[in-house]
Amino acid sequence: MVGFLLSIKLEAVFNMLPINILDRIRINCINEEPKEACGFVVLNESNKLEVINAENISEDPNNHVLIDPKSQLHASLSGEIIYIYHSQRTEQPSILDYKTASDLNQKLIIYSMDSRRITYVMPDKYINKYEGINFQMGRTDCYSLVIRYFREEFGVIIPDFYSNRTIEWYKEKYDFLGNAISKLNCSSIDKEEVKENDIIVMDFGKNRVHLGIMLPNNLLLHHPMGKKSIIEPIFKYKAKIIYGVRLIK
Repeated sequence: MVGFLLSIKLEAVFNMLPINILDRIRINCINEEPKEACGFVVLNESNKLEVINAENISEDPNNHVLIDPKSQLHASLSGEIIYIYHSQRTEQPSILDYKTASDLNQKLIIYSMDSRRITYVMPDKYINKYEGINFQMGRTDCYSLVIRYFREEFGVIIPDFYSNRTIEWYKEKYDFLGNAISKLNCSSIDKEEVKENDIIVMDFGKNRVHLGIMLPNNLLLHHPMGKKSIIEPIFKYKAKIIYGVRLIK
């Protein structure tokens, strides 16, 4: 997974904010468990740091954070936002954390519910070689992305069947993965058992099968038809998942 992130500055130190501010963040995070908590550290009009808790309105609040826009507006009106914070199980920031820090040019604080430690994520240039790729059927689509990911990350070669496929490939009922994995030493996994680096097989209706890769922190890397490749929370596609395929033991 090292290849995902380039030019990212991550600082895991514990002296960047006063203890009383960090304690307020910890208390809110603990009180919200098992949900992921979130909020802001603001420099208010009195030139003092203030913690403003926010509401997590995610559809899957135990595994993902979506800050209520009303909370963000309240924080921005209270002063200058210095940090955005949220809690999660692991100590390691997710790819979305790095991307958020970069896109917003905003420092983040991650509170780990497992280790009870705080990690700082600093904004810097975010580059992900698998994200933001334009769609072209047969060359840069969901199947191509799966092939590329396993070739570049693990040296696993997935056969590129139906390379002449068109935008209407689904009408032919091509079994991309079925034919490909028959050549590999792997097996299907129940959708409830999928984990990091498993291939996710989804049903988009009308015989359209969509493929993606499970990443850490419940994230999905995939290439939607007609759109750019993207990394996003997997819960958005939970109802569409049929099964998984495990190539990496």
